[in-house]
Amino acid sequence: LHNTRLFLKCGRRYGICGKNGVGKTTLMRNVNVGKIEGMDPDLVSVFVESHADEDPDDVLCVREWTTKRPELVERGAADEGPAVELLKSVGFSDELLATPVGNLSGGWRMKLSLVVAALMDADILLLDEPTNHLDAKSVEWLQRYLCSCRACCMIVSHDTGFLDATCTDIIHYEERKLVRYRGNLSAFVAKVPSAASYYELSESGTKFAFPAPGRLEGIATTTKAIVKLENATFTWPGRDVPTISDCSCKLTLGSRVCVLGENGAGKSTLIKLLVGENGPDNGECLWRHHNLRIAYVAQHSFHHVEMHLDKSPCEYLQWRFGKFIDQETLNTALEELKRKQAQATFAEPVRPLPFTFEKIMGRREGKGGIEYEVKFWDRPERQNLYIEKERLERTGFAEEVLKFDMLVASRAAGLDLINVTVSELQAHLDEFGLPQEFGTYGKVRGLSGGQKVKLVLAAAMWNRPHLLILDEPTNYLDRDSLGALSNAIKDFGGGVVMISHCHEF
Repeated sequence: LHNTRLFLKCGRRYGICGKNGVGKTTLMRNVNVGKIEGMDPDLVSVFVESHADEDPDDVLCVREWTTKRPELVERGAADEGPAVELLKSVGFSDELLATPVGNLSGGWRMKLSLVVAALMDADILLLDEPTNHLDAKSVEWLQRYLCSCRACCMIVSHDTGFLDATCTDIIHYEERKLVRYRGNLSAFVAKVPSAASYYELSESGTKFAFPAPGRLEGIATTTKAIVKLENATFTWPGRDVPTISDCSCKLTLGSRVCVLGENGAGKSTLIKLLVGENGPDNGECLWRHHNLRIAYVAQHSFHHVEMHLDKSPCEYLQWRFGKFIDQETLNTALEELKRKQAQATFAEPVRPLPFTFEKIMGRREGKGGIEYEVKFWDRPERQNLYIEKERLERTGFAEEVLKFDMLVASRAAGLDLINVTVSELQAHLDEFGLPQEFGTYGKVRGLSGGQKVKLVLAAAMWNRPHLLILDEPTNYLDRDSLGALSNAIKDFGGGVVMISHCHEF
């Protein structure tokens, strides 16, 4: 922005519109901390972000967390009675009130943030993608709340229906200026036809290109199963009622599956069962093709890239894929493996290996499942043995099995033949709308939310997956990018499973 003006009035609800990267969130952050010339320092503002950093207090239950918020305590608004009453009005049950905040789904966390904002009784309410993770009932509640709110509201959202229902004005970024249009989004588009992309998921010059997944042994058609889940049940620790009960599904290369349900219903839990992050209560009821490559873009995928803020996107990809194994996925899988090993109990002891393990040389499909060719120390290769996966894992070599499986998947995708150079990586980033200015010469720290999503998508697709799993993929993407993602999914040669509250998408 350069030499522009901003006028805000009490009781007005301003939709902030513009492409990703123009500075919408930055503007609201500056308003929140009072860094706007001429702004009254006594005004109380609350900034509600869809993507919030982890908080040490997240171990507290919802009831306790709410009454200990410093901003509420400071204003004398931390009384438990009104807080609990408001929490229950937006759907928090007694069970949820007793749940640690860190265990809440994205939708419930957003509701909790909005309740804190309501208790603050702020003069200025700043909302960054408030409908992300919210189900339809919660969006309706938020619309009613905002329309009855006396505060001045600034809203960044890619939800056209929400902007139409709530906004009294639109503030649009035009050539480094802020231009205000009276009326909701429909009125704005009528006055500025070039902004029609807010209503149509068209590409408008933006294009994502997903790489072809490649063949899978024994999978000759797009209707043959690559993942099967049969009669699975899953219960979170400390809960009496299962989140997932007797669930079965089959996924193929032609699958286009959308998982729907209210906040907290278990949508993300089901996804984590499919990718193996969670194990079902009732044993081995999940089958995946042994060479299957999965790209999983989780609800809070920013967490990973934000550990590399001082790297360029290309440098981040070099760190992640430079050794032909997805280092980030490996680290996550190793953490999960250690957790499962610590909890595992077995009815029968495992037979030890006959000699000292050296390394895994190969893999084959045996009668009872996958078997690994193991070479032993001080033994010639003719004495190598094929040993079943479970036996290797139980004798302490689960990490070696995991690394070998990932290396096989990488080779099957041809990634061992690609030099992980800046030019190769930038060409890949170009396919996801992240040009050289940001991909090679920029830093992750300087990327907008939408640009970080593009980086996350590009990283997920580097290993040419057969199955793409997207948990709330539309969060933070602008309208042009949503259209590009929609068309890329239509053209993708693999299966797709996604969770999304964006009805247009």
